Amino acid sequence: MSWEQAGKEGTGPVKRGGLGVEVVLFGIVALAIGAFVGQNTDKVKIDWAFLHFTAPLWLIILAVLIIGALLDRLATIIVRHRRNRRAD
Repeated sequence: MSWEQAGKEGTGPVKRGGLGVEVVLFGIVALAIGAFVGQNTDKVKIDWAFLHFTAPLWLIILAVLIIGALLDRLATIIVRHRRNRRAD
């Protein structure tokens, strides 16, 4: 069965031409990240508790976003665990 027949019959995959939506979205996100990094290259000094260092602003923001995402994931796991324990 050819690609054209499969698409017409509705029983198989349909071959699409051009770029997929995922590729376009990936490209847009990659360009946005590149622009963000390019505009935030200034060095910033961090003094927190016993940590004292200097790093590019984009790296600090990225680290904070990753830590925030990990804390969100941890909180979600804890809440689900408590709900499951109460349900039992």
